[in-house]
Amino acid sequence: YSINTYSIMPCNSPEAYLSTSHGVSGPQLQAAFTKAVQIFIDVIVSGQIHMRKPQEEIFRYTLERLGCSARECVFVDNSAANLRAAQRLGIRTVHFNRDGEPYEGCQVEDFQELAEMLETGIE
Repeated sequence: YSINTYSIMPCNSPEAYLSTSHGVSGPQLQAAFTKAVQIFIDVIVSGQIHMRKPQEEIFRYTLERLGCSARECVFVDNSAANLRAAQRLGIRTVHFNRDGEPYEGCQVEDFQELAEMLETGIE
């Protein structure tokens, strides 16, 4: 398996993992992924709620489920289109730049960097 798209929306303290794919390969990647996901208390899988990114309804659903405003959240994804959809709703974004896709905002390159950013906070 490999991760095709993954997304995270923390609220004050990290609260939810929103995913379109759940597979991870390789022991080092699995360990870093597990560390990043362990800080969340809710997991939302798009196939289970019949919504997909970048449709804005999936972001609204997640915000409602968390009881958070868009300004309280951060969305992490590897797709600039998904990030822009979240930004339109006022959600702060972080680009997980595994594919070298251009993106004008905040970026991380691996799960370790993401975990460190989430632990220290995102401005």
